[in-house]
Amino acid sequence: QLQLRFRWCTIGDEGAAALAEFMPLGLLHLQLSFRGCGVGAKGVKAIAERLPKALVQLHLGLRGCPVGDQGARSVAQSLPEGLQDLHLDFQDCRIGAQGVQALAQRLPKKLAELNLQLGGCSLDHNSVCAVLAALPGKLERLQLGFAGSPLHPKDAIAMAENLPARLRHLHLDLTWCSIQDDGASALAQHLP
Repeated sequence: QLQLRFRWCTIGDEGAAALAEFMPLGLLHLQLSFRGCGVGAKGVKAIAERLPKALVQLHLGLRGCPVGDQGARSVAQSLPEGLQDLHLDFQDCRIGAQGVQALAQRLPKKLAELNLQLGGCSLDHNSVCAVLAALPGKLERLQLGFAGSPLHPKDAIAMAENLPARLRHLHLDLTWCSIQDDGASALAQHLP
């Protein structure tokens, strides 16, 4: 197990690449947090390319870093298939609909727990639906963060209709979203 927190440090792409170069490849559990640092797409790509293939737990915190769609795609393409627990904090990371859709397309099918923070990202209805459609059927714990994202009632209705049947724990952050009464009603009818 490896757990490294570099929150609000002046680490950028070069530092992230150096850490990635020496990351132990036999890890099963990895937690990295670069919250508030300057890690961009190049640093994220370096980390993603060195993710151990045997990982069952990955927590990657990049909140506030300039990751962009390219960085999100790099993470998506490198997610180990055997992951059971995945936490990705991409809040305020300048990710758009294309980056979110890339993540959705590559969510590992064995996930039992998913925490995906996309608040402040430039989402559209199609990207929200892509995430929901890709949720693995075995998922038991789900946290989705859309705070400050341009979500509307139709997005909340889509969420409600696509929640996995096996969910035991659900946490939705819809702060500052415009889901209105219709969206709230739909969610209420489909709570686990």
